[in-house]
Amino acid sequence: MVIKEIKYFSEELIFNIPFQTSKSVFEKKMIFIVIISDELNNIGKGECSPLPEFGTENYEQAENKLAEIKNSFINRSFEKVTDEEFKNCLNELSDFPALRFAIEQAVFTLFSKRNADFYIKLFSHQNKRIININAVAGFGSSEQIIKNINSFLENGFTTIKLKCGRKNFDDDLKVINAINNSFGRKINLRIDINGNWEFGEAKEYLKELEKFNIEYIEQPVSSIKDLIELSVITIINLAADESIKNIEDASTLLTNGIRFLVVKPAVIGGILNSINILKEAERHGANVIFSSSFESPVGKSALVYLASLTSHNFAHGLGVDNLFKNKICDDPYLIEAGKISFDINKYPPEFVF
Repeated sequence: MVIKEIKYFSEELIFNIPFQTSKSVFEKKMIFIVIISDELNNIGKGECSPLPEFGTENYEQAENKLAEIKNSFINRSFEKVTDEEFKNCLNELSDFPALRFAIEQAVFTLFSKRNADFYIKLFSHQNKRIININAVAGFGSSEQIIKNINSFLENGFTTIKLKCGRKNFDDDLKVINAINNSFGRKINLRIDINGNWEFGEAKEYLKELEKFNIEYIEQPVSSIKDLIELSVITIINLAADESIKNIEDASTLLTNGIRFLVVKPAVIGGILNSINILKEAERHGANVIFSSSFESPVGKSALVYLASLTSHNFAHGLGVDNLFKNKICDDPYLIEAGKISFDINKYPPEFVF
């Protein structure tokens, strides 16, 4: 395969409601779609969805890097992902994980148009046909969050991710208490702190939370060292998210007993890195939860593929269907009753803009 053209277009995604974490408020998101053509006039598309708040390059850095490498990629030739030439292309993007994700997605689509079994053979796993998805209950009053969770349950979701990490832990505790009293074991509750607690605080707060039915607490502290130490002294499962920047970070966490990794492929540098982390996790009997970086349907489709490779039935964080006011294309993987249906024989989908 010979690369003949690389172009892109940008889009601004506007959130329906500002999306709030303990550290950031998202009102809009800039992305761009990379379109790569080969010598047979096949076209592959990939999404660059930077999330600098979680460790990627920013939009301008990704755009400038694409402009820098675009001409040097033209006429490069490779037939499979293990080719040295392809590895060299990806190595040039090691500091630009969101852009690398986009390039991989577009090139892999080109590979799949030459070899219908490409995605089946990329990772020798049985692809799941049904993928469970979690809903996200953001910040708000106990009353509002209870109302939201009731709505989620009516729509088929059973796993709820609660954003916490308020300045006053008692405010978090009030919400968690209300959820526990209202739903008990009817839901699988995840709590996401976004690394907002200090180590000493986390020790105290985790002890108070052990009485609740919690599937896991995500990124209670920011450092890998502190997360590992906390996992030894609490009975609650802890999950890593922001602290995973590469496969080395993932390996360190896994070898030290962390059993849930929340992986954002745009943050850790693409599809291949995600698969390598998944392989490493399975060797340790751990679970990878794939999570969105607020992608459009283009980027989301690759995350759905990755989620289909996991061997567990825990819910993934791909619930971006109704986040944005505007859409750049139709979404082939809409959530129905808290699940996404996936057919490897129809992957990758075609996107029309």
